[in-house]
Amino acid sequence: MQGLNRLLIVGIMRAWMGFIRQDSASIPRPTDLPQAHSPGGDSDRVLIVGGGPASGWGVSSHDLALPGSLARALSARTGRGADVTLAADPFGILEKLPDLLIGHDLSQVHAVVIFVGVNDAVNLTSEKSWEQNMGLLLRALERETLDGTYVYVMDIQPIRTIPAFDSLLGSVANAHARHLTVRTERVCRAVPRSVYLPLTENAFLVFGRYQNSTDYRLWGEFLAAEMAERLDLARDRLGSSGVASVSIGHEAQDNGESTVTGN
Repeated sequence: MQGLNRLLIVGIMRAWMGFIRQDSASIPRPTDLPQAHSPGGDSDRVLIVGGGPASGWGVSSHDLALPGSLARALSARTGRGADVTLAADPFGILEKLPDLLIGHDLSQVHAVVIFVGVNDAVNLTSEKSWEQNMGLLLRALERETLDGTYVYVMDIQPIRTIPAFDSLLGSVANAHARHLTVRTERVCRAVPRSVYLPLTENAFLVFGRYQNSTDYRLWGEFLAAEMAERLDLARDRLGSSGVASVSIGHEAQDNGESTVTGN
């Protein structure tokens, strides 16, 4: 889309998004502490960042949502404990995602999982700015985390699987999401410890309703299957101790580079 046509459709999509935000208050979402623990020794520490399924739409606690589901699924595979922390904004966009990381000590994290893109797709974020911001984020995370820490970037959930977006305008957003995904895959290939995780044909993508605890269990098992082997290898190579790093804070951009300062 170019010129006036793009401006028109962007205006329509953003007005639609504003209406959905106002209408979302009645949808269950966790209000407890955004973290979960699965017992065991030498715990893996995971940080989930973003929105979409990470926000826990449809359930009342984070133990029933993704943090609890992922913690239990990881422990079942690794035999270790798991501590999962969530930094979420249900209506967040990629450009603002670094703000969610402020105050989190990335030097203590063994894996990062990113859920982002639904709101960018609905708002028709430009492909160029999406690719630039994704690259800045992933390179910053690579610098600030342990040598064995991988960053997992989830595919954008098909827009029309989300009840509030299941409409013709949702189809517009879904088409744009596919374009953003192409850019995401390209960036992940260029950043060594970034892993893009596609969602094509996975059974936990249910149309017509919000997630429930069973759905989140399947999300957790999917992620754990992707993460466990890399976590095991990193523990074998580095042990349970980490290297010194800096807490992530405000991101500054100079000459196309991203720098992170602690609080």
